[in-house]
Amino acid sequence: MHFESAAEAKVEYTAMLLGATGNVGGQILHLLVQSPLCKKVTVVTRRHVAELANPKVQQVVVNMDKLEEELAPHAKGVNIALVAFGVGKGSAKMADEDVRKIEITYPTAFASAAKAGGALVLAMMTGSAPTRGRQPSTSATWATRRRSRRRSRSTSSGFTARA
Repeated sequence: MHFESAAEAKVEYTAMLLGATGNVGGQILHLLVQSPLCKKVTVVTRRHVAELANPKVQQVVVNMDKLEEELAPHAKGVNIALVAFGVGKGSAKMADEDVRKIEITYPTAFASAAKAGGALVLAMMTGSAPTRGRQPSTSATWATRRRSRRRSRSTSSGFTARA
């Protein structure tokens, strides 16, 4: 009798991605498209992006202020939801309210739609800017990472978050 180890198990999945036009999101999309286990990627964008065209990729163009509502029908049956979305260096010039929408409101709406659609996994990376215009020191970054690894909390989207 032969049993597959967890490392050998091959499970097909579908994914949904917010942030595919950014640097990190673009790399994630590339990996998903290359993976033979990923059968479909739903990419959420504000406008149609010709460069994202691929037989595995379905683009869903949404009004970001109605993200959860407009994404809900497309999130059904998605296994994995991925967020690589944020403002990065541009946040120093943006109003705090706009940064909050991009860093918190939109990813949370995406996560809520994914959860309602049946996603079992949510991986989220945003470019939060607590220092607004300057880089935190390396020691502060490592201390934050160590503290955040010890915490686990429930998010408003219903997923359990581990930072």
